[in-house]
Amino acid sequence: MCDYSLQHDVRSRNAAAGDKLVLGRYGPFRVRAFGRAEDGECVTCLPFGAKLEVVRPGQPAEAAYFGHNDGGLWRDGLIFASSPNAVVSLQKLEVGATATVLALPRSAPARPRMVVEASDWVDEI
Repeated sequence: MCDYSLQHDVRSRNAAAGDKLVLGRYGPFRVRAFGRAEDGECVTCLPFGAKLEVVRPGQPAEAAYFGHNDGGLWRDGLIFASSPNAVVSLQKLEVGATATVLALPRSAPARPRMVVEASDWVDEI
């Protein structure tokens, strides 16, 4: 969720439904994370299971959920609706990818799932 920012003194803020985020490089190690363009060196903390619309450079918009890999140094990633069994690390996405926060989960699931109930979401736009 915000492991990197908490461990490396990068400013952070919690996500809100409707946020327009850009994938950038943050902190001393220039690690990829989402943040709002107007926030400068401040990452946006996404809860696991956050519902997003993601646009990667040169590709159409695609639905995704925020999740994480089971191992490795950088665990944050996206679970795309088109490939629900794979988590794409944020470190493998191109800087400049954008994401709109469509909905936040009522409570962060231990492991995001692709099939959700309408009652799982709050702040849906």
